Amino acid sequence: MSRKKQKRAKRIKDDIRRQIASHVASAFPGCTAVFVGQQSDAALKGRTFGFRVRDAQGNFRSNIIWTDPEYEGEINEAWVRASVRQSNG
Repeated sequence: MSRKKQKRAKRIKDDIRRQIASHVASAFPGCTAVFVGQQSDAALKGRTFGFRVRDAQGNFRSNIIWTDPEYEGEINEAWVRASVRQSNG
């Protein structure tokens, strides 16, 4: 991957992370998004990254939610709530 493409991919990933962090804070007051790296085989193949919702006591309120950095849909509070609900089964 060229350097220009790498920079663009990083910028897009950072934008998605900022959106998710903001929407987690508003959807789940007192909670934060904790981002995890590409540690599973699926994540390494798909260039995904994940996040979990953590409350103020340090307890996780969701499983890992894998996110595709090439996702072009809207990321909003409803998307975050639905993703957390789906991750928890």
